[in-house]
Amino acid sequence: MTRTVGREERPLLVRAVGLDGAVDDVAARAVIDASGTWGRGNPLGHSGLPAPGEDQAAAHITGPLPDVLGRDRARFAGRHTLVVGMGHSAANTLLALAGLAKNEQGTRITWAVRGASVARLYGGGDADGSPPAARSAPA
Repeated sequence: MTRTVGREERPLLVRAVGLDGAVDDVAARAVIDASGTWGRGNPLGHSGLPAPGEDQAAAHITGPLPDVLGRDRARFAGRHTLVVGMGHSAANTLLALAGLAKNEQGTRITWAVRGASVARLYGGGDADGSPPAARSAPA
């Protein structure tokens, strides 16, 4: 565990490497790990390994589906949160954080995924599994 004076007031540093090899550092107040399945999260790093510093930051990592608009609101309101993953847990958490950001100034969201595209999450067209008539019907 990190034992730095004032640690709770300092952002976490999350380092990501893009497909082009460019390194991007993101400062976040919280990290939501939505990369696994219910009750069994995946390590955030490559090849099933923990990302560097993940073990030390465990107290700041929330599992899937935190109650962003309810019980856990204070943890995310007015802060920068990194959501990792592109499954339904990540999507629902992103939607909740976006709702929170509308009402809580300073709430920021960064979304990190392992792949080069989020098309699998969105579906659409032939990928969404619904009949063509349902896809074109107004909501």
